[in-house]
Amino acid sequence: MNTMRTMAAATAILALAGCGAAHKSAARIPVPSMSAPALVQPLAATGHYPDGVTVRLTGFGRGTSGETASPPDTAYVAFTVTVVNGSDGPVEAEWLTAECTAGGRPADRIFGGDFDLPGGVMRPGDVYVLRAACAVPAGVHTLRVSVSPDFGHDGSLFSGNVT
Repeated sequence: MNTMRTMAAATAILALAGCGAAHKSAARIPVPSMSAPALVQPLAATGHYPDGVTVRLTGFGRGTSGETASPPDTAYVAFTVTVVNGSDGPVEAEWLTAECTAGGRPADRIFGGDFDLPGGVMRPGDVYVLRAACAVPAGVHTLRVSVSPDFGHDGSLFSGNVT
């Protein structure tokens, strides 16, 4: 009798963990994605998505974050992210991400002060502009930025040298 209960419990645990046949077939369901260009583009390029959304980085400049920024008193490279919704549907810009690598190492985003947090839903035809910055030490000149307009779009990759 104990063996029967143990087997039933083990079967239930495996089913809950997703080890059953139903889970395997569910894993094959494709997840829609608006893929970005696969290649790394220059910092000054524009990333184009198949649905008409575009992403562009401009206005690169160096500075040091102030006391109200997080992290404070940190050398950074700032830039402007412009997203144009050329698609037929909304882009949920509150999920916009901009992730940086400086000199081959992850670089923290600077928040607060002069730099914005993403927000809002873009209707077709809307343009969204965000001022962003990443912590980049003064002696580091190589910057790579991955920008994703929302959860439905992969990151557009930009890379180059900043002065």
